[in-house]
Amino acid sequence: MRTNWIAVALVFGLAGLTTVQAGETEQDIVNRYTKKIEKNHKLKTSWFSTNFTINRFNRDNDYNKFTLYQNTYMANGGFKWLNTGRSIGADFGIMVQKRMAWTVGGEYWLKLGQTLNGTFAYAPPAAAVTSVTNPSSKISVLGVTTGLQYFLFNGPSVGANVGKPSIRVTGTVGYYHATWDLWEQYQNLNLSTSTPAGVNAQLSGNSAGFTIGLGGDYPLKFWGLSLGADMNYLYLNFKKIAWYNTANEEVVATYGDTPGSRVVLGLSGLRGKIELKKYFTWW
Repeated sequence: MRTNWIAVALVFGLAGLTTVQAGETEQDIVNRYTKKIEKNHKLKTSWFSTNFTINRFNRDNDYNKFTLYQNTYMANGGFKWLNTGRSIGADFGIMVQKRMAWTVGGEYWLKLGQTLNGTFAYAPPAAAVTSVTNPSSKISVLGVTTGLQYFLFNGPSVGANVGKPSIRVTGTVGYYHATWDLWEQYQNLNLSTSTPAGVNAQLSGNSAGFTIGLGGDYPLKFWGLSLGADMNYLYLNFKKIAWYNTANEEVVATYGDTPGSRVVLGLSGLRGKIELKKYFTWW
């Protein structure tokens, strides 16, 4: 008996009420307030999506200046500009208000740059001519993001997406890591007084990135899926991409062999994203 009254007291405490109706048994009281607690719980609408993105970079960037400069020293060969990039990713979203959603996600960029096939004479300034086989300039990028989406109309309803197309504005902030592999004989600029140890190494750097844009969803007729599309602008510039010598000092890539021509790896530009979304609900 004592145990039952303890249970009733706990229910009172959770419900924040102490009123007992006439003629109620202990079990009636427990059942009544348990139902009230369950009624106060609200279903949360969420989604999981996978996406594919095409990035259109601003053409006036330091990497393209770098290729133009290096191509003058690479006989019978040359690197192309960075014009577009592709990435794949996944996102999780949850409605935090009637029209507002919070998202978290990640993205992996497919390799940027290229490898030149063949053997070339490479003659950088103040260095002897070197024979280079299959020189490569390749960039990899990984990122994690979080952001907000505001549905202008026809946002997702409790239980599933609505049966009509929706429009939303989006914004994200992200943290990105880039690596840049250059051919072994590339003449880096040493921004220190110490002599670099070993052959050319991998440059790397981190940067914050920001997007703002407009998107929409179209509900499909199978498996409760929706097709989403976004157009936004990404601001992403790696200002500190380098490798480090034995004194932990920077060795960098340039487009003019001077400290003022250090390459800022700029990947800013327009991007278009297609995503497949699955909505679900939970307590």
